[in-house]
Amino acid sequence: MKKSKFVICATMTVFPMLLTQATSWTNSGTGDWTNTLNWDSGVPDGWKETNIKNGGTSMVNNGETVSGAKVSIGGVNESSLIINEGTLNAVWSVWIAEETGTKGYLQINGGKITNGNDNNFIVGRAGEGTLEANGTAQIDADWSFIGGEVIGTTTQANGTGLMTLNDSSFLNDRKGIIVGAGETSFGALIVNGNSRAISAGVFYVGHFGGGEAYLYDNALASASEIRIANGVNSTGKVVIDNGRMETSSHLLVGVSGDGELIMDGGSVSASSGNAFLGRNANSNGSMTVNDGSFQTNILYIGYSGTGSTTINAGTVTASGTT
Repeated sequence: MKKSKFVICATMTVFPMLLTQATSWTNSGTGDWTNTLNWDSGVPDGWKETNIKNGGTSMVNNGETVSGAKVSIGGVNESSLIINEGTLNAVWSVWIAEETGTKGYLQINGGKITNGNDNNFIVGRAGEGTLEANGTAQIDADWSFIGGEVIGTTTQANGTGLMTLNDSSFLNDRKGIIVGAGETSFGALIVNGNSRAISAGVFYVGHFGGGEAYLYDNALASASEIRIANGVNSTGKVVIDNGRMETSSHLLVGVSGDGELIMDGGSVSASSGNAFLGRNANSNGSMTVNDGSFQTNILYIGYSGTGSTTINAGTVTASGTT
């Protein structure tokens, strides 16, 4: 059977020659982003590399709009950025825990974060990164990495990342949500309540590394294609507990790795495409339905790899099974 090849085309973060300045947070406690005394080279703007790495906490408060070029959060001592109903415009990228041995934390309570085209929004690039979104917070990202970073088929960094979307928060991604990017990376995405993680591109849970995603209580994850355990030796698990997962194309569980889909209520829809359990040789894909509804066109159980289904309750609807 013909096997498809799918390559991540995230582009390397680009910094123009005009980006020659940097400014670093100096307050070891908690302070306001807009206070110039909290920075060693003044308040960041769209031409300054912005570093919060000294163990302190920078605050963006109600109604404030701030900017930076590359915004890097995380040091040897955990460093934090908290946004309360404010706006952060990152002209290029946002990296949480950029370097090995660092810890970074970003919390957004309402408000909005944007990052530039052809740049990456990364939670846990090479260290331990955490992002928590609450209320009506919105994150507009080009590529979203949770745990590590890859460019094409090359791993750039291996880290650990956790992204939690609460309340009615929204991850609005343009090209791809990648959970567990690098070979030794691990990433987890938790989507609660009425929150949404939506990509106009792909959604990978376990790209080259390990990834997990949990969708609770009406939460939605949606993408043009969804892959669980994409690369060789990757692991991926998605648990749907009264949440929803939708793709306008194919759902693949165990592409070249070991993938698992568990449904404890809610719905999965790949009705415009097919579902594969064990897509490529030496892969493994399993699906357990304890409750909820699963819908696809053709359900392939062991396409070129090994596939299995356990249906304890709920419904599985397919126009054909092979």
